[in-house]
Amino acid sequence: MLRNRQRRRWVTPDGWVLSWDPSTLSTFLWSPQTSEKIPLPSLPQEIPMYSACTLSNKPTAGNTGFTVVVVEPEDTVIWYCGTAAGSAGWVRYEYDLGSVMVSGLGAIKGRITRLTACRGRLYFVQSIHELGVLEFAPQPVLTCLSVPAVKRPAAMTSMAPSCIELDGELYLVSAFLHSALGVDTSVLGCGVYRMDFAARSKSTCEVHDPFIGIAGTNCNAIWMLPTDM
Repeated sequence: MLRNRQRRRWVTPDGWVLSWDPSTLSTFLWSPQTSEKIPLPSLPQEIPMYSACTLSNKPTAGNTGFTVVVVEPEDTVIWYCGTAAGSAGWVRYEYDLGSVMVSGLGAIKGRITRLTACRGRLYFVQSIHELGVLEFAPQPVLTCLSVPAVKRPAAMTSMAPSCIELDGELYLVSAFLHSALGVDTSVLGCGVYRMDFAARSKSTCEVHDPFIGIAGTNCNAIWMLPTDM
């Protein structure tokens, strides 16, 4: 988040900045590259400093059909605001992803930490086996996709997955880690997988094997060793 004496600002992955004035509640999107501003309904209250802001689609000329989404960092809460005519303004929404078991902590609430927009949908890693999907119709709808297992280094003890969008395609990036008592965690490698939604059912998707087509110019995934990073 960017902060000055008056305004609060949250940078989106697309480079747009959500700007909010706590004294006037003035709220808008601003492009540092073009200085373009898109006015938004007033955000009624301050959101946490380290919240993450994402746009469901990239703003383009004449495109007002996207949603601004803000994920709070500690609570299971998102704020969203549609930009189309007739939007209801900012809405606070509490979601429920169930509980996950964390070593040393027991069961804790599942949380969204980061959203990645691709073709109007918002994706997040729910577990190493599942991708969460957030859509607006216009209310938020949460669904889950099963992700097939991928090849992993034999010495791997944990995996750190995340999502990225590139040229309209969604990729799953997984860092393969090894840790042992008294030894620093080491990175064994990193797999980058293009997610294939055309071939999926309603609850699954396909990934492309990172060991195939590494040398090809049109490969769907790549495999990197620590020396390549």
